[in-house]
Amino acid sequence: MTTYASYFERILGLDHLPQTEAEWIYVEEYALRAAVSGEIFHDPTGRFSAMLEQLKKHYPKELCERKKMQEFALFEQCGPYNYPRMAGRGDMAAANLLLAEAVEHAAKVLYLSRKTYAPHKKWLIRGLEELSGCEKA
Repeated sequence: MTTYASYFERILGLDHLPQTEAEWIYVEEYALRAAVSGEIFHDPTGRFSAMLEQLKKHYPKELCERKKMQEFALFEQCGPYNYPRMAGRGDMAAANLLLAEAVEHAAKVLYLSRKTYAPHKKWLIRGLEELSGCEKA
């Protein structure tokens, strides 16, 4: 039998919902996404559903803004700053790596802006189609 604590421990690495800023930072964003995804088929007390609804409210506002600024800064460093430098010196392997990282950081800004946890990298770009206001290219 799965308990609330064992579910969150398995998914988040904590046996409870993140409470402190340190706990929010500790938990990988894709784990938060996994924890709130899917359907609940049986919750007679409603406690588990209430916990998931609390988690779906997203990061605390100040932390979300800080994470957004961090992703913007990483995008700037990888994309507009370092990508042209690496391409200019002919190091296309490094340039392509930086371009991919820039796209990842830009996507994470979109998820944060829509108050949605970003999924694992393998679903990061595909998941953008589900975000409000993001049109399929």
